[in-house]
Amino acid sequence: MKTTRSSRAKLNSITTLANQIITTVTGLIIPRMMLGAFGSALYGATTSIAQFLSYISLLESGVGRAARAALYKPLADRDSEKVSKVYFAIVRFFRYVAIIFCVYTILLAFSYYDIANVREISREYVIFLVIAISLSTLIEYLCGISNMTLINADQRKYITNSAIIVTRILNTVLILVLINLGSGIITVKLGSSLIIILRPLFLSWYVKKHYTLRKTSRVKTGRRDDALPQKWTGMSQHIAYFVHSNTDVVLLTVFSDLRLVAVYAIYSLVTISIRNIVFSLAGGLEAELGDMYAKGEQETLTRKYKQYQFIMSFSSVLLFGVTALMILPFVLLYTSGITDVNYFQPAFALLLILGEVLNCLALPCSTLPVSCNQLKKTRWGAYGEAVINIVFSCALIWWNPLLSVAIGTLTAEVFKLFYYSVYASKRIIKNSVFRQLLRHTLVFAAVLLFGFSGIFLFPLLRVQNYFIWILYAIPATVIALGISLAIMRICYGDELKITLKRTIALFRRA
Repeated sequence: MKTTRSSRAKLNSITTLANQIITTVTGLIIPRMMLGAFGSALYGATTSIAQFLSYISLLESGVGRAARAALYKPLADRDSEKVSKVYFAIVRFFRYVAIIFCVYTILLAFSYYDIANVREISREYVIFLVIAISLSTLIEYLCGISNMTLINADQRKYITNSAIIVTRILNTVLILVLINLGSGIITVKLGSSLIIILRPLFLSWYVKKHYTLRKTSRVKTGRRDDALPQKWTGMSQHIAYFVHSNTDVVLLTVFSDLRLVAVYAIYSLVTISIRNIVFSLAGGLEAELGDMYAKGEQETLTRKYKQYQFIMSFSSVLLFGVTALMILPFVLLYTSGITDVNYFQPAFALLLILGEVLNCLALPCSTLPVSCNQLKKTRWGAYGEAVINIVFSCALIWWNPLLSVAIGTLTAEVFKLFYYSVYASKRIIKNSVFRQLLRHTLVFAAVLLFGFSGIFLFPLLRVQNYFIWILYAIPATVIALGISLAIMRICYGDELKITLKRTIALFRRA
């Protein structure tokens, strides 16, 4: 059984990484095409609308987290009756969410024009644009989320990753064709939304084929919470997390200009892509740790947790170090020819990078409460993260909109890392809090040093095209790799030795 779990974890990690690479590539292609075709203001509007629409999905992950936590043990015990109860509780819940989402979309469609002070397009155009963007989310609620939750909890995330990769590639091809044909942005967004239906249809077929789910296991009225005992705790925590994650674009939309939303979106495109690549290296982490905890394998759980901490720390220094050195010339090259707003924002870029570094470092310890079904015990960590972000962002918004939201996010991430590191070390893993926080501080300081170096070196670089950018990125990567290995030697000596031995053995077999 351990071999199966190990092989699934590896497959999950590989497909998650592949998914993120595809996402990063397509994510770089589409915004540049849309910026060139429609301008910063209209692209900023689509980003902002998507952000507003995503607020309704805070209900999704709240229940999703509680459902995954409730599924780990029955899946490990092969209890099909309990699995069926949880599954159909999710199905029923998201039917209600779909109805609420439809109402919310209509309200947003008729109010967004005034909320964002849109002047570039008409009110009617905004209404149709909101509806076109919303369709993909509605389809997911009606068809896909319950199946995705079950598959991922069963350590088969490679299935959902494969479906996402295929639909993302098809979606990108369709968007490029429509833009080259001169289609309007509503047509582009409508086509993008409709193609997403392929993914939930495939996942629905897969679940019917591979799982025995008895409809007689539907939870009866009055006993609905039995299947998801931490549903409301999970929901409230994710509301807090979602507010923290999506405060920035909303505040920029309301208190600044849609062009600044475009600036934020481009820099975030880079930093979030790197963050997701780092996250992908821990693909299947939550389900794997959940399976270990459900089976009482404490020693294995502790060892695996430390391995994931090493992976997150090493990849954060390496990837975000290179990002900090090369992000400014990349963004200016990426937005060349677009002059309706200033895309040179070095301080903002550094703050965003540092916030994402802390987010990556916190992943292992913030995942443990979900894996171990302890959502309720960590609810104040999620609440505090959201409150800190909002307070700092709102207090500084009049000083500098871009820097204020970045400072709010960074401050909240500091709190998050400290809170979950202490909780995991004291309540679950039982290791030294001081040693763990010291390791995080060294990683953070290294990326900060890379960031200052990138700002200092930028005037010396002459990057006229992507080929020259790549030539500069190669030595930057070598330097970041050397510093990463040095820090890992200090902080994770045993884990580094094991990784190097495995890497050498892999090359010898090849």
